[in-house]
Amino acid sequence: LDFRDRFLRLPCGSRAMRFLWIIYGLCAGTGAVLADGASAESAWNVSTFGAPAANATESSLVALDGSYSVAEQGLAVPGAKFIGCYRDRGTRDLPRHVITLRRPPTAAELRRLCKGYKYAGTQWDFQIFCGNSFGKYGKLGGCNCNSRSNVGPWRNCVYEVPRAEPKFEFVGCFRDAGNRDLKHHRGTLGRRPSSLAVAAARCKGFKYFGTQWNYQIFCDNSFGRYGRLGGCNCNSPSNVGPWRNCVYKVASASDCSGIDGGGWKLVRHVPKGRRWHPATDRLRGTQSYNTNRATVGSPVAWSKKFSNTKFNEFLFATGDCRKWIVTPKASVMGWYANEHRLVLRSHAVKSPYGARWYRRHRHREDPWISIGNYPHHVVYGGVGSTGNTALVWAHGGADVYVRYKQVRRSAQCSKIDGGGWQIVRHVPPGFRWHPASDHLRGTQSYGKKDPSPSAPAWSIRFDRIRFTEFLFATGDCKKWMIVPRTSVLGWYSNGQRRILKSSVKGSPYFARWYRRKGVRHDPHLTLRDYRYSVNRKEQLYLGNNVGANRHQPQWSHGGADVYIRNKVVKLPDCTKMDGGGWKLVRHVPANTGRWHPAADQLRGTASYGGRGTKQSEHPWSIRYAGTR
Repeated sequence: LDFRDRFLRLPCGSRAMRFLWIIYGLCAGTGAVLADGASAESAWNVSTFGAPAANATESSLVALDGSYSVAEQGLAVPGAKFIGCYRDRGTRDLPRHVITLRRPPTAAELRRLCKGYKYAGTQWDFQIFCGNSFGKYGKLGGCNCNSRSNVGPWRNCVYEVPRAEPKFEFVGCFRDAGNRDLKHHRGTLGRRPSSLAVAAARCKGFKYFGTQWNYQIFCDNSFGRYGRLGGCNCNSPSNVGPWRNCVYKVASASDCSGIDGGGWKLVRHVPKGRRWHPATDRLRGTQSYNTNRATVGSPVAWSKKFSNTKFNEFLFATGDCRKWIVTPKASVMGWYANEHRLVLRSHAVKSPYGARWYRRHRHREDPWISIGNYPHHVVYGGVGSTGNTALVWAHGGADVYVRYKQVRRSAQCSKIDGGGWQIVRHVPPGFRWHPASDHLRGTQSYGKKDPSPSAPAWSIRFDRIRFTEFLFATGDCKKWMIVPRTSVLGWYSNGQRRILKSSVKGSPYFARWYRRKGVRHDPHLTLRDYRYSVNRKEQLYLGNNVGANRHQPQWSHGGADVYIRNKVVKLPDCTKMDGGGWKLVRHVPANTGRWHPAADQLRGTASYGGRGTKQSEHPWSIRYAGTR
């Protein structure tokens, strides 16, 4: 009892106290028996120290059997989220040892030392270990994680690596309207929080955030289109007022997943430096490396496999998200050298445009992806290349994101002119027209039918489907024309062909087109005469993968589609005219722009096309020279 009383009077951090705890650890670990026959563990339980003081809490008690202890509070690193105490072995649970501090770390030190990792652990005299997973040897009781000197051997006091609070600065107060100035709403706080970092965190990935009304949070990468506003109460604890945004700038936004509406998944990263991505898979997504360090802003280059991920768009961005482009997957894939590829939008240009890139056979460093024509502002290179790394060095590295953007096809297309249309051929927005070379006979089938306007090019066979009319339309249905099947088929060069109606005229008219023998990319179909339409974004069909340019509507109108329908127009029966008895012997269909092929001056000696009817889509004639 005398020994116990002296023990209780020792300072908690003294050498004598630490020595006694070591002796206790040896006894308890070997199941040693004290002089009175009790085990060390039972001898030093909580009851030995008497009842807790009136102001004590459960967390201040040390239960040596591990049932509860101050270790579960993780007080040694205030500001870091404590997870628990876990057993360790020679093959470390947290694999990366970074430093031995010999004192408790701060939350900021854990963030810096284990940057790029999810978890940090302290052990022994504050050895610091980092990793992205933990617990393979199980949880451990009896840890002294609140110790200021030694947390014990072969055990990790595990913390979640603290994230830096978003930094921001006040910009000003700006007017808002129903069509929001900051487009992305991220909830309502109800009252001013103790720190606006809460609002900044909700707008992670955006450049600006704004508070409005009872602290509604809005985010975007631009603001101010309705002008600045005076008389705002941006410091109000409850309400900053209606239709006004108190706008703040996020000082650093390393996660770019909110760009262009969000939905992005980060799959590849290279940190700030003078080298590009180590990958050699030409962005097919087949390579994986350093996945245990796969975090935003990681100090090492990493990549996840994304070849089996369903996606149709890439985002290439610098580490600080200040420079970026969004491009279709189809624009990146394929082989090309100094060829225009489609960019949907960028940090500087919000509408589609073309940029010249490289993705060549036997060039492992390709593709070279740039914001403008290569080498202007390069945002992707491979195989650890050291060229054109200006943005990687100046803007905190470079990242690759992917997403599947489901864009529903506008219902207007299928309902044009009363509806009844069936889509049979599609090409997405991009750098090429339809791959088909069947001159619109409908004999070719390729790709997988997909209702999305951004789906890769596809076609089904329609040569055996009965139809009378074509509808050629852009993906957004803003440009379209309805054409009789007979107007499209046949051979012609700058020939007049009939259009029933279109997005530019609601009544029949003629336009000059091309459908020439031996020219695989024909027919060339336009809303008006070819020579007039070619530079006015009025082309609606070309084939054989011919290149598209910025003057063609499929760049900026969601691709191009071909529809068909069978519209039967019942024609009057002429055989009953003037008392009847008439026999049909010769026919030319509507909409071809041509008269009968016969050259017999109506003697009835010509025969062609087989016997048809008034509804036939081809000209025909039977011999009637010998008919009475």
